[in-house]
Amino acid sequence: MTDIEQLLESQIAAGTALGAAVMLVRDGRVCLSVHAGQAEAGSALADDSIFLWLSSGKPLTAIAVARLYEQGLVRLDDRVSAYLPAFAANGKQSITIRHLLTHRAGLHKALAGTWDAGDWGSVIDRVRQASLPAGFVVGQTAAYDPGASWFILGEIIQRVTEKAFGEVMRERIFAPCGMADAAFAYTAGEFERLRPRLVQYFNTAAGEAHPMRCNDWPAVATPRPGASLRATMREMVGFYQGLLDGKLIRRETLNLFTSAQRGRVKDLTFGGSLDWGLGIMPYNGPDVPYSFGRHVSGAAFGHGGQQSSVVFCDPQRNLVFAAAYNGLCGERAHHRRMADLIEAVFATAQAVPGSDTTRA
Repeated sequence: MTDIEQLLESQIAAGTALGAAVMLVRDGRVCLSVHAGQAEAGSALADDSIFLWLSSGKPLTAIAVARLYEQGLVRLDDRVSAYLPAFAANGKQSITIRHLLTHRAGLHKALAGTWDAGDWGSVIDRVRQASLPAGFVVGQTAAYDPGASWFILGEIIQRVTEKAFGEVMRERIFAPCGMADAAFAYTAGEFERLRPRLVQYFNTAAGEAHPMRCNDWPAVATPRPGASLRATMREMVGFYQGLLDGKLIRRETLNLFTSAQRGRVKDLTFGGSLDWGLGIMPYNGPDVPYSFGRHVSGAAFGHGGQQSSVVFCDPQRNLVFAAAYNGLCGERAHHRRMADLIEAVFATAQAVPGSDTTRA
C-alpha cells in the first residue's frame, strides 16, 4: 500500500467519507491514480466510478460561455436582460454576464438551496422574480453564488444556441475531451444504465454517514449548471487537459477566464477575501477555502466542490490534479483533509518524478 493509499484509508477510517479518489497528471501522463474505500456500502470505488462534482463542475459551464464569447455570440458586459427580458424585474436590470461569472450579481440568496425541487423552467422563473439583498451593490459587492447565477448562465446558453443545455455541453465540452459518461443530468435510460457506477454521497459531519438523496430519480433529471456535473475522475482530469491542449478555447480566452477579475475583496459567502476569475477560481494562495495548496504557480486555476472535491491545473507546470471524497464532513474538517492530501500527493510526486502509481 502506497503512502497516498494509507492516507486516504486513514481519513476514511476516521469517518469523514466512505470512499475517496485522487489523480495527478503531468505532461499529459497519469503519474498518480488512487481509488480507496467504497462508492456506497458494499461497493468499492473503481476507475469508472462516476462522482458528483458539485461546484467543481462550474468551470465547465463557464467554458461553454467562453466558447460563445469567442464566437462573438455573447459579450461579457451584455446585460442579462438582453437575453432574458423578464430578468430585469426587482432591481436586477444592471446585472451583466460578467457579474454572474464573478459572483457580483447578488443572486446568492435567490434559491433556498441548489437542490430545490422543480424543473428547469420553474427554477428560472424563481430567479427572474428574485430581489437583490438589502445593501448589495451589483458589480461591487462579492458573494459566491452556488446556484442561481448558473441557472441563468445555462438559460443564456440555451437561448443563444437554440439547443438544450445538456446537448450543448455534450457537443461543445464533453465530446472534445472524451467525456463519454459525463452529464449534468441523465435521461431515464442513461440513469438506469449508469446507476451502478454512480458514487453515493453521505453527510458525515456528525460522525455518522447519512445518505444524501442527490442520486435519486428525478433529482438526476434536472441539470444544475453550477452543481450537478457527474463524471469519472479521469473525465474531470481530461477536461482540464483539454484546456491545456487547446481543444476547447484559444489560449488568450483561457487566460482571460482564469485570470483575477475582481481583486481580493471580502466575499460575503465565504467570509474572507478572495479574488475570482470568470466562473473559475484563480490561485488565491494556500490558506483560503478550497485552496490548491502551496506547490502550484500563480497561474494555477480550478474550482472546489462543497466539502467534497477540488480540481485544478497549473499551465506553468503542465499538471492537473483532481480529488474527491463522498462524505461531506463540514467545511473545516474537509479543508484539513484536502490540504493533507494535496501536500502528500505533491510530496510523493516530487520524490518520484514521472512515477506511475496506480490502483484500480
